[in-house]
Amino acid sequence: IFTLADVAEHNTENDCWMAINGQVLDVTKFLEDHPGGPEIMLETAGEDSTVGFEDVGHSKSARDQLKDYVIGQLPEGEGERTSGGAMGSAGSGGSGDSSSLLSYLLPLVVLGAALVWKFVYAPQEE
Repeated sequence: IFTLADVAEHNTENDCWMAINGQVLDVTKFLEDHPGGPEIMLETAGEDSTVGFEDVGHSKSARDQLKDYVIGQLPEGEGERTSGGAMGSAGSGGSGDSSSLLSYLLPLVVLGAALVWKFVYAPQEE
């Protein structure tokens, strides 16, 4: 068990810990492999990163990959926790699903609106 004070001591590129949904992770070796680059992770190095992780809407694969970096947990009542947890199934209706769904639906809605405008509202050339 590690406290948030313990996690806070590991906030550099060479020693990077974070907490996500009550789990403490040492992500130092993952920084360079992170698809968003190390800078994104370093912004919350040494902190509880639950909200940032959940806001991005990580895939099930990314959630499963967290397990490889868990080194401990936070004490009960310390840190952020979301229903289902980041390491739970991405198909369980968590915020990752709605964010992923939105990333697919939004472009479709915009495309649909553009097509409606072009064929219904745009002046017809003769």
